[in-house]
Amino acid sequence: MASSYLEGGPRALWTNVYEAYKRANGGAEPPNPRQFFRQTLEANYGLQDLDQKYWDTWNSLRMGPSQSVTEYNVDFQQALTDLAGHVTDEQVKIEKYRAGLQHDLRQLCRTSPTGARWARLQDLMQFATLQWPMVQERIAKSKKSSQEPTKVGGKRKASGSAGAKGSGRSSKPKLGASGKMSDEQYQKDMAEKLCHICHQPDHVARNCPQNKKAKKGKGGKVAAASGSRPEDEMSDGDF
Repeated sequence: MASSYLEGGPRALWTNVYEAYKRANGGAEPPNPRQFFRQTLEANYGLQDLDQKYWDTWNSLRMGPSQSVTEYNVDFQQALTDLAGHVTDEQVKIEKYRAGLQHDLRQLCRTSPTGARWARLQDLMQFATLQWPMVQERIAKSKKSSQEPTKVGGKRKASGSAGAKGSGRSSKPKLGASGKMSDEQYQKDMAEKLCHICHQPDHVARNCPQNKKAKKGKGGKVAAASGSRPEDEMSDGDF
């Protein structure tokens, strides 16, 4: 009869153990079925003190983050029912109920609408239930404002040059940290008699087509070098 009240895992456990015993003993029943039943369940699930379970529930009773005040009221009433012989003082019930409320709602329920202490738990529960929609709306607005993205002033910088074509290397020579030609490039130009501007042979810097500072002759064309001066008479600046 006791096993008929079992459900789910406990019932499956008891059925397997009971059938295994009968198979091992030629189909015979345990000599003391009640004791066998008790020992089987205690060995697998242990003993549970219901009073301690009720007190643990009472001590941890709080209004959850996603819980409504109506659901909290149901849990609180059930806890009072379980501890009906232990929790009887009305003020103890009131303080416990108020302490478990959500923060904003708890502040609204510090005193009764008349400013006096709460005298009855039912009055407090009714007042909290009436105030809950307003608190719930306030919480929803607070969450919405906290989830809105923060706008950053100014424009984002482009990751690359807008006028760049392709992904190839720049045709301009590398410069040193000061923005001038590096010593390495200068020595190379001098050794190979290259132009200091475009780094190509057969002309010097003052006659380079890329020299923006070159003096222009008539018609706006760059004056050409006479080419009559020997190479050994050219200075470093010519390149």
